Amino acid sequence: MSATPADLEKTGNLPVTPRLILLPSDTQGQWMKQWMISLEGRIICEDLLE
Repeated sequence: MSATPADLEKTGNLPVTPRLILLPSDTQGQWMKQWMISLEGRIICEDLLE
């Protein structure tokens, strides 16, 4: 699964309360590839893990 902040904001399903969004990795031995923080229905912070 892959999503950009714009993709998540377009869906309109982001809650008003703060959320930590974790996107899983396809790489063996790595369980997460990206994280984002949302607040008031918008992504306010993100990072790709390497």
